[in-house]
Amino acid sequence: MKRIALSLCVLTLVLAPLAEARGSKAVTEPGKYTGWSDADIDEIEIVKTFSSADYDTIVVVPFDSEIKPEGDKAVIIQGALDGYTAVFVEGLRDDLKSEAKVEIANDEPKTTKKTLVIRGSVEELNPGSRAKRYVAGFGAGAARNKVSVEIVDAATGETLVRFTQAHRSAGTFKFAGGSDAQVLRDGTRAMGEDTAAILNEF
Repeated sequence: MKRIALSLCVLTLVLAPLAEARGSKAVTEPGKYTGWSDADIDEIEIVKTFSSADYDTIVVVPFDSEIKPEGDKAVIIQGALDGYTAVFVEGLRDDLKSEAKVEIANDEPKTTKKTLVIRGSVEELNPGSRAKRYVAGFGAGAARNKVSVEIVDAATGETLVRFTQAHRSAGTFKFAGGSDAQVLRDGTRAMGEDTAAILNEF
């Protein structure tokens, strides 16, 4: 019994700092970080610290991409690219804690006070294999989605934050592993949620 009690004490001492760190506020000082915050952002550069409360509008401009869809899944990939910004905004709106209005605009607003601009580029969009998701599971055949994003102060044109994030969508809990369109949508929505998580930390 003493040995068990001692083991539990040691385990508590080891895990307590980890739990405290995970629940603590993310570092928002300028710098470059990997695995940042509880959102586990792959790579982020904080160029300038800011307060989300100072902004009442967030404008998302259409994501660009150099991806040229080819092969038998070209139509699915092109459809996901065409709808990328709208699905991204869904995730952003739902997870954003501030009362800022989120809207899509074809062009970046200029000299607009209290407005953040989000612009990005889709670097990878791969629907994976539904057959593998259905038959093998455990991450096999997962879709992959990767973006680079900038958060910009519209009034000054200054970039406040840059980040790169990738997501894998395995179609978990979806019928037959989820369609290619569904898993691509899941990954895109997750990108919006991650962006909201970043803004929520400032």
